[in-house]
Amino acid sequence: MILSQPKSRRLLPDLLRCLACPAVLLFHMQLLPGGYLAVCCFFTLSGYLMAASLLGPESPALGRYYKGRFLRLWLPAAAAVLLTLGISFGLMGHAWPGMKQESLSVLLGFHNFRQIALQDNYFAPHSITPLQPLWYTSILMQFTLVFPPVFLLLRKAGPTMRTLLIHGLTIAALLAFGHFCLKQNLWSVVL
Repeated sequence: MILSQPKSRRLLPDLLRCLACPAVLLFHMQLLPGGYLAVCCFFTLSGYLMAASLLGPESPALGRYYKGRFLRLWLPAAAAVLLTLGISFGLMGHAWPGMKQESLSVLLGFHNFRQIALQDNYFAPHSITPLQPLWYTSILMQFTLVFPPVFLLLRKAGPTMRTLLIHGLTIAALLAFGHFCLKQNLWSVVL
């Protein structure tokens, strides 16, 4: 089983990343319609690897896990925000509108909710701000906060309850994906 393999032997997740990364890049270059669906692959892999590390035989203590995720998520996001702020001041000599709010939303991990509240269309090229793509990092930060306790509960649950919970979460994820595809009229891309 892949979950029980050491990190160095997880070839399939690395292979999927290698395939999904160019799809996202080609989408952003407007060369591959629907390439953003590869982001779903990244989220799935993140969830899978998070579960593997928390449910595996050598699972870290929760504090150590949060510290490691903080170093891997928040520090690069903070560096990206600071670099973007520095470049924008250097090139423009002033801030773009909403710079402070957008920077804080990235650093505090709710950038995706801010974009939803502003009814920001990520797929409209004219609306993209320098930090807009960091919505992905915000979602990963939210995953990091919410799912470890869920995984620990799953670990303590009996086999029947664990199976029911996993099936319920899978059905909820599929329904959410279907709703997204209907709302964005994406079924032609998916099928």
